[in-house]
Amino acid sequence: MDDFISVVIPTYNSSRYIVDTILSISDYYPEEKLDVILVDDCSEDIQDLKQLITQFDFVRVCEKTKKTNAADSRNIGIKEAKYNYIFLLDSDDLYTDGYLKHRVALMNSSFSGSIFFGAFIEVSENKEEKLICNTYNGEDIRDYIFLKKGDFRTSTISINKSRFKPTMFDPLQFKHQDWGFGIRAYDNKENIIFDEQPFVKICSGRHRQMSSRMNIDASDYFLRNYLIDVKYRLYFIRIHYVNSIIQRDKKALIFFDGILKDCALSTRDKFRYFILKKMHSKILFSVSPMLLQYLKK
Repeated sequence: MDDFISVVIPTYNSSRYIVDTILSISDYYPEEKLDVILVDDCSEDIQDLKQLITQFDFVRVCEKTKKTNAADSRNIGIKEAKYNYIFLLDSDDLYTDGYLKHRVALMNSSFSGSIFFGAFIEVSENKEEKLICNTYNGEDIRDYIFLKKGDFRTSTISINKSRFKPTMFDPLQFKHQDWGFGIRAYDNKENIIFDEQPFVKICSGRHRQMSSRMNIDASDYFLRNYLIDVKYRLYFIRIHYVNSIIQRDKKALIFFDGILKDCALSTRDKFRYFILKKMHSKILFSVSPMLLQYLKK
């Protein structure tokens, strides 16, 4: 049975919370079977990071000489991994009790799987937890995410290197990297297996994430390279339109308004965007958060 694992964690100024992230691995899995790789993206706190990991014999730091992004860091970590089973974990997310043993057993029982991902628990800034599980059955990942409202998160990914094509992350992607990887994996004919057990916590409140801020250039890159078919764009726009209103980002709203013109809208969608446009014209800007969340769905 193959039960030695490598865990790749991209870091950037992560020293304040990285110990808890590492402990979420080692508290639930034998240390002698772990290879944890922190790939650091030219952090200002690199010396603090190095000092903190001296308490862990199974953790090593791979320092980059030039700052790029987390996609590039993951690619480096995948190549550096010692073991056949490679797990990915973002520095602000957490594994929970039973996850690694369960996933290793799933990978050992699969005769063809090369990439595994799955359900997770979404943890808000207020520490409210929500189960996210929408079963994937081998369809186009674009259909799964943008038509069926599934999700594909980096911290739920594990890789069987012996069956891996390999599909790497797009180093030119500065946002939506997990979705991009899922699409690349599907297009590269990886055998993608879904895990319905939600053992991973995706945490939005442990620090100020890049993903919470709008990045129009990165969103434009994703749309042009991964969502070429207009039918996939509406759900993507819906999510980011609401976030743009919350953040009062006028540039982002103008960008998404422009893309929206090419989308076929149902009567419900037309009503939704009528309300949203009224909001960002400040007629209804003091709308309740509950209505915003409804319009986002």
